[in-house]
Amino acid sequence: MVTAGELTVNTMIETCEDIELQEKEIEKMNAHLNKVTVAAEEISAGTEEVASVIEEQSSIIETMASQTSKFEKMSETMTKLIKEHSQIKVPKETMDLIKSKWMNFIKNLAEKDEIINLNSTEHTKLFKKLSKEHNNKIVLYTYTPDSTRIGCNLDDIPPIDLRNRPWFIGALEGKTFVSDLYITTDTYEIVLTIASPVYYKEEVIAVLGLDVVIES
Repeated sequence: MVTAGELTVNTMIETCEDIELQEKEIEKMNAHLNKVTVAAEEISAGTEEVASVIEEQSSIIETMASQTSKFEKMSETMTKLIKEHSQIKVPKETMDLIKSKWMNFIKNLAEKDEIINLNSTEHTKLFKKLSKEHNNKIVLYTYTPDSTRIGCNLDDIPPIDLRNRPWFIGALEGKTFVSDLYITTDTYEIVLTIASPVYYKEEVIAVLGLDVVIES
């Protein structure tokens, strides 16, 4: 026989057991809800990330389309200019005189103390002065052997790796490099490039370059 006291104790025990079971069920439900919440957050974040990627890709596609259009126009302009300039005949004697003039100019410039000191401020100041004296038809620049720019008369030139450029390699080898005539892609002018080594105690310490517009 079960007494009232025993019944009460048993009931309490059963109640406690029920509560424990309920707590475990609640814990399971909470754990499940947490998983659902995390999954929902991941899906939401993923959706935002996908949306962000799509937006970025759309922007890239628009930029590429714009660049393609730009290159097509540039190609048309270059083709037209090449056809026009191919009709221009420069006598060899005249071309030799032009090259000789600017080769002497850059060789003499490379020997100046203002160039040999490799001071960026002095180089830029001198180059701007010389460019102005030549009606802004020349661009002057100096680079260290590792292709770090020292000075230039233009202010908006981005960093460029010149170590595979023939004129840069030639100047580092101690030669004065003279290019063929070419048409620039930004101003569409006929240009001649000359590069000279800059020496200090028989060592090449820099490359001095010159782009000169050839009037047609």
